[in-house]
Formats: sequence, structure tokens, C-alpha cells
Amino acid sequence: MNYLKELQNLGIKIKKHSGNIKTKCPKCSHLRKNKKDDCLSVNIDEGLYNCHHCGWQGNVLFKKKQEYVIPEKVKVNLTDRVVKWFADRKITEPTLEENKINERKVYMPQIEALSNSIAFPYYKNGELINVKYRDGKKNFRLEAGAQSGIYVIAEIEGVIDVQKVQFSIKNSVNYANSPVSIQQLLSADGTYLKTPKNAILEVKFPNLDIKGIAK
Repeated sequence: MNYLKELQNLGIKIKKHSGNIKTKCPKCSHLRKNKKDDCLSVNIDEGLYNCHHCGWQGNVLFKKKQEYVIPEKVKVNLTDRVVKWFADRKITEPTLEENKINERKVYMPQIEALSNSIAFPYYKNGELINVKYRDGKKNFRLEAGAQSGIYVIAEIEGVIDVQKVQFSIKNSVNYANSPVSIQQLLSADGTYLKTPKNAILEVKFPNLDIKGIAK
């Protein structure tokens, strides 16, 4: 007896029917610069797997409660360069400090090297659950093994989920009168709006209007 099917259900590509093999990791191999490296060790007979690159491991026989890695506590440490980068995007330094956005040098699997990155902390019920990193070359990564979540700007009262957005159309002398159908422009999965070329969007917050050109 072996656990070939159970392992394949996890996305592991296996060419043998038994024994020990090394193959690509479905969690990290596609993100690596060296995509040909067989970094995942698999024991088909015992249902065991372990990635020597990202640390993904498990046993198909046991489904224990998920235990998440707790990220390192965030310390706000912003350089003038990062503050200016946000200022150019109309985001002020007090907003960065309030949301504990900071800068760190972290390992980026896409380039397999350390890179200076902006760190966006994720909170749930007041507890830090993850951190997303973005470097200057637009490489992204989250903390490995930490809990996933949705990035919420903490100081905006009443915001629960930034993916829940209500669209409306305004008609007056200050707005275009071209007919627009929100339902026709909304993507099938509801995650983005396909706007007409050069459209201008107005984002409403409780005490602030933010206007920008859709790209």
C-alpha cells in the first residue's frame, strides 16, 4: 500500500509508484530562479514530503490543527527614501507610522537573495499574523508558514474587508454623462473593475475623498 493518490492531490508531481523520490515543490518551485531544482523529498510508501527550500512538509496520514508561524514584531524604521516614495503617492509619514509600515532587508525567493523591502504588517483582532514584503523590483513575498489574511488600513473606522467595495455612478454638471454599466465592467470574480480608457475614479472615505486615474 502507498499514498500516491493522496500526494498527487496535494499537487506533487510523481512519476514512480513507490519508494523515495525528489521532485518539484508545488509551493515554491514555480517562484524560484532555479526552477529545475528538485527540492521536494517524497516518501510515497509512508506519505511523507519535505521541501528543502521553503520548508513545506507533512504527512498525508495526519491532519493536525494548523499551527501558524508568528511573525517578528514590527518596528517602524523608515528611511527618507521610503518616506518620499510614499509621499509621491500621497501617503503621509503619520499614516505609515500609524499602520506600522516599515523597511527591512529580507530574502526574496524570486531572486534568491536578500533585498531591501517595504514591510506591510497584517493584523487580525489586534494581533500581528503576517507581513507582506515588496522590494524595488516589485518582487513580493509573505512570511512563510504565517496565517494568511486581508490587508486592512487600521485607522479607517468601519472598514472590515478591503475587498468589499460599493460602486456608484454620479450624474451632474461636474461628472461625465456617458452611460456606464458597473455590472458589465466588473470582472467575473468581482475582484477588479475594467474601466474605460482615461476614466477617473473617486474613492470615498468617511472624511476624505481620494481621486485618481484608472490604469
